[in-house]
Amino acid sequence: MNTMTWDSREQAFANKVALLTSSEFSARKEALEKLTEATPYGSITWALSCSSNLFLRGLTDDFADFDVLVDMKDVEKFKSAFEKMGGRLLDTVQKRCFSSPYYQEAMYKNIHFDIVGDITVNTYATQYCYQLIPEEIDVINLGRNIQVPLCPTEANLLLYGMMEGWQARRRYKRDLCFSYLAKYGLQYPNVLQSAMTEQILPNHLKKLLKTLL
Repeated sequence: MNTMTWDSREQAFANKVALLTSSEFSARKEALEKLTEATPYGSITWALSCSSNLFLRGLTDDFADFDVLVDMKDVEKFKSAFEKMGGRLLDTVQKRCFSSPYYQEAMYKNIHFDIVGDITVNTYATQYCYQLIPEEIDVINLGRNIQVPLCPTEANLLLYGMMEGWQARRRYKRDLCFSYLAKYGLQYPNVLQSAMTEQILPNHLKKLLKTLL
């Protein structure tokens, strides 16, 4: 398991500076800025998860695309806002191991988005579904009124832990999330507690969560 030896808060600051100022990130910055303008915080319940979330929290130093979790009641509003900002909804086939009630691939210029409502992962003959709860969403301000909602690291830990059964390389990011929570503590313990008591998880993931609770 990876042990976090760096200060993720310092890395998060460096990442935000790079996102806002580096030409390497200019297209992704534009896409994120357009999205936050089209969906002002509080009008539609959504949050970034997976790699862009880890990047903004300082767990990694790069990301390729945006994984967006959307409250099912706001899916139609989100789709409409995404198209109005210039985005394109693509013909989509749900990925193997997912059974989310809503899954849509999309593009803003050359930036890819996965848009998911009530993300549900089926691996290890088990299932985990994460539903956004507004009170569990962290919001970071990137300046110029760019307010970016992030799903909890606890949820990312569970999602990567389940996705590991589909793609073994996901273990690396599962370990990053675990190390982050072990170092800084749980912010939303109920995410893990409810997963343990209300959902069907693989035994090895249950054992991992018990070390944090």
